[in-house]
Amino acid sequence: MKRALSLSALLALCLASAASAQVKLEVKHPEGTFKTITTSKVHQILTIAAMDIETSSDSNTTMSYVVEKPQADGTVRIRVKTEALTSRITLPGAKLEYDSSKPDVKNDNPQLDAVLDAFRAMKGSVYTVVYGKDGKVAAIEGTDKIIEMAPPTAAEGLKQQLNPETLKRSANQELAVLPDGPVKKGDQWRRTEVNPIGGGQTLTFDRFYEYQGTVEMGGKTLDKIGIFTGAVTYALDPNSTLPVKVVNSDLKIGNSLGTILFDRERGDVVDASETVRITGTLTLSVNGMELPGKLDLTFDSSTVYKR
Repeated sequence: MKRALSLSALLALCLASAASAQVKLEVKHPEGTFKTITTSKVHQILTIAAMDIETSSDSNTTMSYVVEKPQADGTVRIRVKTEALTSRITLPGAKLEYDSSKPDVKNDNPQLDAVLDAFRAMKGSVYTVVYGKDGKVAAIEGTDKIIEMAPPTAAEGLKQQLNPETLKRSANQELAVLPDGPVKKGDQWRRTEVNPIGGGQTLTFDRFYEYQGTVEMGGKTLDKIGIFTGAVTYALDPNSTLPVKVVNSDLKIGNSLGTILFDRERGDVVDASETVRITGTLTLSVNGMELPGKLDLTFDSSTVYKR
């Protein structure tokens, strides 16, 4: 009997130890203000008929967020403002540079004026994200006013970029990177994420997340989540107005590495970074003519959260 009791006590102790090793990561939306500084780099080489077409972009965006006091029905409203934006885009035979601190800069290529107008329209723009009592994004408000105030040349592109349903889906995808329940070091979970890339095009990623324990940063203990992208598929809206269409594609992940640092006490992300390289073949349709091609595309992004 004593032996049985001892074994039961040992089992209970082991179970308690295992339970204590688990942590719960959940967003809390603490009232107040914070900013994010996002650096994004994209480099693409599209090979058609043995000719390489190289494009790249490098941008920095500062966003501010005002988290309001939770309402009686449990909803939380967060006001989002674009504080600053810089961008450098290189296309075959053309370059564009924009700095929101110098909005009146001239562009040598009139065909890129619409892009500059869109950047100018986004500087200082404000919209509101509404979180329901279930913690998910219920609505996006105010984007229509940004589009109304934008120059006609930029309005159409902004309609896609600021589509409330697209923003809502992206925001909920960001929330879903956290695990559904308590996790311990080594636990993994999987997500399917759809990312719009303009012109009715989307890349759908099959992503795996892993809880990697805690790290010390700035005197705080943070939870570390690793990111790995396993597969990617390309899709194009049938109603897209792009002059070049992708008929079919066979894309693969060349390499993938990402990290999220989460402040469990505050209930929010403090740092996130990721690099994804996509390679493969595709068939393009130009004026009814199909052309085989190859793609080498790299996304590199990092976001720092400051309170």
